[in-house]
Amino acid sequence: MQYSPRNAIMYVSMVDAGTIELLRSLGKEIVSSADLVSHFEAVLTDAQLATHYVAQRHRRDPRRSVE
Repeated sequence: MQYSPRNAIMYVSMVDAGTIELLRSLGKEIVSSADLVSHFEAVLTDAQLATHYVAQRHRRDPRRSVE
């Protein structure tokens, strides 16, 4: 279910409160799909990850030129 407790991840939280309340009243346990979504949609390529490492090094030492 596209649900994020306390709307912690707005991208994931797409179910209205009434639907959650209805399902809980029927004894259903509501679980977030955030982990599943992040596994498939929040994955960086090697090139994207490399740019993060460059930014991290630059942040540690702002005098360092961006590679």
